[in-house]
Amino acid sequence: MRHWILKGALLTLLIGIVAWIFIGPRTAGPPPSQALDPLEAQPAPDVRLATLDGGEISLADLRDNVVLLDFWATWCPPCREMIPILQTLHYEYQSRGLAVVGVALDQEGPAVVRPFVRKFGVQYQIAMPNPSLLEAFGPIHAIPVLVVLDRNGRIRQRLIGVHSREDLEALVVALLAEEKSSKETIP
Repeated sequence: MRHWILKGALLTLLIGIVAWIFIGPRTAGPPPSQALDPLEAQPAPDVRLATLDGGEISLADLRDNVVLLDFWATWCPPCREMIPILQTLHYEYQSRGLAVVGVALDQEGPAVVRPFVRKFGVQYQIAMPNPSLLEAFGPIHAIPVLVVLDRNGRIRQRLIGVHSREDLEALVVALLAEEKSSKETIP
């Protein structure tokens, strides 16, 4: 009898550990509403990325916009959960100066990302990573990671995990309301 109780306790503990590993904490870092003060924010490096449509985009090209740089993968359930939220923000705030750029980290590259983007109707820019991007914004140990840049190209927030539309919208609206300084911060 005692043997079965011990096995049951160990099984329960094992299930709990596995669940925590796969489900774990949904978010990490400060809440989106607590963006870094502009004086504390670091300039984002200018990196160039190949886009799925065959073009190229650089962070310097996005100067004057608030940028949501989303590191994600097609196989990642929390990443999939963030896509409709980012899509909504893209539609609602693009005309006011929001740029959403998804950086697909799939090792298989565009061959798996293109069909996924078509299937899910992703309308914001999708880019593929390169070593300079991963060096500049890494290390990325968990996804999704959302790096938020202000209109001056400064990193104002780095969010890990799934965040609500309301929290992200509050952050976007606050950053869109800030005035762009005359000092250039992206090289």
